[in-house]
Amino acid sequence: MKKQQWNGVKATCASSQPEVSNWTAIEWDNCKRRVRKLQARIVKAQKEKRYNRVKVLQRILVTSFDAKMLAVRRVTSNKGKRTAGVDKVKWTAPTEVYAKIDHILVGQLKRWAFRRHSNKSKRWVLNRYFKSVNNRKWIFKDTFEKKEFTLKKLADIPITRHIKIRKDANPFDPQWDAYFDMRGRKNSKVRSA
Repeated sequence: MKKQQWNGVKATCASSQPEVSNWTAIEWDNCKRRVRKLQARIVKAQKEKRYNRVKVLQRILVTSFDAKMLAVRRVTSNKGKRTAGVDKVKWTAPTEVYAKIDHILVGQLKRWAFRRHSNKSKRWVLNRYFKSVNNRKWIFKDTFEKKEFTLKKLADIPITRHIKIRKDANPFDPQWDAYFDMRGRKNSKVRSA
């Protein structure tokens, strides 16, 4: 059997990164088009129940240069807290964020409970793991050694606002003792051992 010699030509694959020297030189429309094509191919393979092909295409999409660049552009183009970010939602108050996280968590806990007890009815699972108190429903609970434990909601945690310390303030400098006492700090000096 004769061995083939390497002729110095390097083969490249479809997911290899092209040379990009400038962020503005990237053709974003072409990137979006290529990513959309890959996504369409994944949907088509899924409908045809070609699951191995779906897996391969998903891997190509995740490792593709175009998808990575679009993801970086989407995350870095957010100009501040008043603009919608990756999730296309504007969050104005922490309580809204906490409520959304609680909603997602309850959904995940319900899915976990249904998966864990797949042979039980939904009513049994909900009665076993969830309870309602007053107007609040979907409080996750569990019993351990005849004690009932419930999961607190993030929305119940009080929000504490903190005032920033002035940039010149130094807790080790005696001239700033009055400032730290005014802020409610009882002992601004470090006790020597």
